[in-house]
Amino acid sequence: MWSAAEQFSSQGVRFVIGIFLARLLLPEQFGLLGMIAVFLGVAQVFASCGFGQALIQRQDATQLDESSIFYVNVFLGLIAALGLFLAAPWVAALYKQPPLLSLTRIMAADVLINAFGVVQTALLTKKMDFKTQLKISITANSVSGVAAVFLAMRGMGVMSLAAQILIADTLRTVMLWTSHVWRPSPVFSLASVRRLFSFGSRMFASGMLYVVFQNLYPFTIGKLFAAASLGYYTRASSTQEMVSSNLVNVVGRVSFPLFSALQHDVASMKRAVRKALMSIAFVSFPALMGLGCTAVPLVRVLITDRWLPSAGLIPIFCVAGAVTVLDSIHLNALMALGRSDLFFRLEMIKKGLIILAIITTYHYGILGLVWGQACVAVLCYFINAFYSVRLLSYSWREQFVDLLPYLSISGLMGLIVVATNVLLGIKSPAVLLCVQIALGGVAYATGSVLLRVSALVDTWKLVQERMVLS
Repeated sequence: MWSAAEQFSSQGVRFVIGIFLARLLLPEQFGLLGMIAVFLGVAQVFASCGFGQALIQRQDATQLDESSIFYVNVFLGLIAALGLFLAAPWVAALYKQPPLLSLTRIMAADVLINAFGVVQTALLTKKMDFKTQLKISITANSVSGVAAVFLAMRGMGVMSLAAQILIADTLRTVMLWTSHVWRPSPVFSLASVRRLFSFGSRMFASGMLYVVFQNLYPFTIGKLFAAASLGYYTRASSTQEMVSSNLVNVVGRVSFPLFSALQHDVASMKRAVRKALMSIAFVSFPALMGLGCTAVPLVRVLITDRWLPSAGLIPIFCVAGAVTVLDSIHLNALMALGRSDLFFRLEMIKKGLIILAIITTYHYGILGLVWGQACVAVLCYFINAFYSVRLLSYSWREQFVDLLPYLSISGLMGLIVVATNVLLGIKSPAVLLCVQIALGGVAYATGSVLLRVSALVDTWKLVQERMVLS
């Protein structure tokens, strides 16, 4: 619950700030920031090098291990930031966008800033201390958001978006140091680094692949189409990720350390994986279905008709998001078992599918690319779940039976939401949006109670136990 509160409250603040910024800035200005996302992401992954995940997975990590990793991360962060700074002219020339020169150099500092907080974040996550992370995230995102809006109002354009990221990450790093008792000792062990890198290296390679290919679509769109088109794409993607990415982070941060503690008890891990899958489906399926069905009035109400082209992309992104949240459970179970080799193998297969999809769909424009992205996401679920079937004996039939109730109720809810628009003919986007949300919520809640879905039953039992204890 603390993880959910931290993730959704901080992202909620960013979402609200994003609405103000979308009203103040142009789509092409958001597109400029999206163009450098792949380069910034690669630098961030290189700086962390998978060591944060290795510290979480390794239950017996010592102060010597943690201090050694801290110094390595800071050194790698410095190298990555310098590399990105020097590559700025090449990035600007690649896209034929001169403003990217200064933008890339400014954002290079963010890589080094984040490197100072890798160990503290890993230790807080390992202890499942999300209450502290909640306070840090809300403060950092609120202050940086207000500053970005102020700068946008003063005509700073894309630099206001860059300032938002830099201020947020600087505050987050400072607050991690002031709120956490851990400090690096003046010791270093190359043996510790090598031992943790045996796990972290594969996670680093997988993370690098993920970042590159996660941003391959924005890179392709930024290279082949106008900056405004990339702005529409990133706005639609970020709107959907408000649900899917938050859920992935919430459940992922809890499930990975939990699964790691159960790594020697396969039966218990299987039960935990099943419960995690049903819990995340209980929340994500209706949320993404509702978001996809209300995309047009949502965009018109929140960020004006200027962004209406992004509304047609949101439902397709929701299809991809629905399976992506499920993927995170299977992949965290695989990591917890220490099988980073299999994790990396899966990533290689999935990245090949992404390349194939881009090659075959870019001729059909942005809409074709997004549909290809959704198809790859669906295929990737079966690839990611394969080792849960094999290593945890969690059969395909069991997975289908576990997820079917949530998918069925969400589908019925979606039909009701769409029918509301067709049958009632409400002209006001704001009124239509409110009516659709209300009817969709009632429909899903009613269906869940009538079918007595297990996630709802478990939640109710937990509430009753808490009430008795209090």
